[in-house]
Amino acid sequence: MGLCGGWAWLQQKQKYHPRLLYPNPHTERPPHSRIRIDVCGAFFTSIRWAYTRFPDKTLVHNTLERILARLGGKDQLVLYIDGEPAVEKKDTHELRRTQRQKAVESANKHLDVLKSRIQASKRVRRQHFQSCNKAIDGSFHWSFGDRQAFVSYLVKEGYEAILCHTEADPAIARDSLVTDVVVSRDSDFLGYETVRTIWRPVGHTNNNRFLVYDKDGILAALKLTDAQLVVLACVSKNDYEPNIRSLAWQSNHKIIKTLEPRD
Repeated sequence: MGLCGGWAWLQQKQKYHPRLLYPNPHTERPPHSRIRIDVCGAFFTSIRWAYTRFPDKTLVHNTLERILARLGGKDQLVLYIDGEPAVEKKDTHELRRTQRQKAVESANKHLDVLKSRIQASKRVRRQHFQSCNKAIDGSFHWSFGDRQAFVSYLVKEGYEAILCHTEADPAIARDSLVTDVVVSRDSDFLGYETVRTIWRPVGHTNNNRFLVYDKDGILAALKLTDAQLVVLACVSKNDYEPNIRSLAWQSNHKIIKTLEPRD
């Protein structure tokens, strides 16, 4: 999702190296700062794992709450969950719907193979189960009703949880202050001036490992202003609109950093 290849471009082409962080509720932060979590954008794989492994929704909610609570206390966290699909991204959502349908068909096929081998008393190998699980994971969709139920659970437990009108990104950018931290895998946040610090989850969720992206450090590495970075984000490849034909991050960057404010 987001600005395609943004993180890789920063590290590989611009040599910006974010620092590694293993946060916990006691991690030192500026006074009164909040941790604004893009729940879908940061922990979708954990959400999918919980819903496809546990039939009991209470157990699902408890599991996801424990993951979120690693980042801070209830007075620090603000949890944002995507609402209805954005009209601007209808092509992206249609593509995902098609991919989910193909995954369902693939899961049924692999389950039939598994069933036939068991009935024929043939050897069942690990790859048969892995193929089934992979296809089932690919078919997962976090329904709007389940999102509403999870938000209700979080609010009941004392968290500040928000079910957004559409995607969480604009709501987080609107609410963010300079001292706040945004947690997400989405590189969209590079294009929001109000977002100054991003924690990007990396590796397995159990490792609780994040890369910290500092907006001031990024601007210094790119030799851009805030306004120029916003323009770069708008014209480079994203899942809202195609980018300028034949131009990607690197080419656009070379052009934009030469522009004057009046341009």
